[in-house]
Amino acid sequence: MSAPPAPRTFWRSALKLVAQFVVIGAVLALSITTWANWRREQVFSFRVFDSVWWSRGRSEAQPYVAGARKTAGEVYTAVWGENGMVEKAQEWIDGLRARRAAPAPVPPEIVPSPAPPGAAPAPSPTASKPTGVGIRAQEERFTQAERLFQEGFAAYKQANPQDGGWTTHKKATMRHAAGCFAQARDLLDEAIPAYAGAAGHDPRRLGEARDLERINKQFLVNANKIGGGL
Repeated sequence: MSAPPAPRTFWRSALKLVAQFVVIGAVLALSITTWANWRREQVFSFRVFDSVWWSRGRSEAQPYVAGARKTAGEVYTAVWGENGMVEKAQEWIDGLRARRAAPAPVPPEIVPSPAPPGAAPAPSPTASKPTGVGIRAQEERFTQAERLFQEGFAAYKQANPQDGGWTTHKKATMRHAAGCFAQARDLLDEAIPAYAGAAGHDPRRLGEARDLERINKQFLVNANKIGGGL
């Protein structure tokens, strides 16, 4: 027994989905309009063929629509606008790259003072920074997390909804960004405590890792919120 043609099944499902949206929209409109008229008259009424009855519902819903638009604009500005989350993250990445590109500071030369006659020679100063395998391994994890964050950040910027709204490509790009942020989080969750507990770790590198952890968390939460609605 052969299956029904696929196009017919597709259009049947599509029409069913459209019908469901129409029903939901009609129920919502009726509910808001009925409530608006009840607030105005303190009497329950249901006059679907009365234009005045419907206009009260539109008037009542308008402040909520305007408020939702304003909130959406404020959220967009806080993330994508001037001095927003994206711009601050870009400044942090640029500063990190500049610090990595700068030559390491040369420590001042220590000239030992001459020992008095008969005194034992002073021990020569030694470097204080350790070169243990454990510390190098955690620093490599920091570097991997930085790369993952920057990859996710680039994808996040490409998914900016201002141009063309939420296309299929942008949805996939945002999901990729969230995946990168999640991987960076997992690396930092393991590396930061281990590195902080190691004797002789680099405080500057630890501070950069903690900054990255904070910024990455913000983008992961935001990408997951957006992704949840995709």
